[in-house]
Amino acid sequence: MLAGEGAGKQRPVRRSERTGTPVGYGPRDHLCWVYRGESAWRDAAVPFLRDGIVGGDRLLYAADKDEEALLDDLAGLPERDALLDAGQLEVRPLAEAYAALDGRFDIGAQVATFEEMSLAALADGYRSLRLAADLTALVASDDAVHLVVSYELLVDAMGARRPWTALCGYDLDRIGAPAARAMCFVHPVHRDGEEAVPARLHAGEAGQWCLAGEVDVATHEALRTALATLPGAEPVHLDVSSLEHIDVAGVRALAALAVMLAPAGGLVLHRPPDVLAWLLDTWGDVPGLQVRP
Repeated sequence: MLAGEGAGKQRPVRRSERTGTPVGYGPRDHLCWVYRGESAWRDAAVPFLRDGIVGGDRLLYAADKDEEALLDDLAGLPERDALLDAGQLEVRPLAEAYAALDGRFDIGAQVATFEEMSLAALADGYRSLRLAADLTALVASDDAVHLVVSYELLVDAMGARRPWTALCGYDLDRIGAPAARAMCFVHPVHRDGEEAVPARLHAGEAGQWCLAGEVDVATHEALRTALATLPGAEPVHLDVSSLEHIDVAGVRALAALAVMLAPAGGLVLHRPPDVLAWLLDTWGDVPGLQVRP
């Protein structure tokens, strides 16, 4: 390991915010970076990976390119070749890193792979596995949007409890604004750019999900897409204590999710703000919905 020997073992605080920079983040942080043009992506990915050298992370870079082009992307990374030789840095074409065929991949197997890699990095003395991946090529259709949103939520749940740090890139010109907003919505941290959204749905503590920020007309579509992909094999626990605002359409989306999940256990809302609690109270009983103040 070239840097970061003796990194601390204290469990880091997980960030949930909009940001203007990809640097300053560490284990358990999961960033979405919507960009325009390859140079803008490199301008984010290289500093993000450079942070990992200082912090003592194992680095993995993936994009829809061959190995030579991937290495060219990282030409500005200090000690790139030495990092490769030492095994601290690895580059992989996207189809290899995600076992993707025509944009499809097994999201459960992918999350398990990254979990194993994260634990292996920790066992080898690194602070975390630090992944910078341009996932644009995986978002090729409306169905693919749902698949990748589901993947981002599941890998976020893994990353909330494992030594894993990630920057996920999406080219706005190629995936379009609705898909870009959906991807921002399911990351605890996303770039504060033209497709930034005022709310976020991400993994929290103790197996709960967190819905934070302002749910309004700008996030309705992203909210519905994200809620439709949440696992429903048991009660889904959603911490809404960090909601600053939610409109009636947003409340309806939560109620619809509760009804859909009722046979499998329903939806449990934890610590709702006063306005949300009042709205739900005026509606009366909603099948599958529990509220725990």
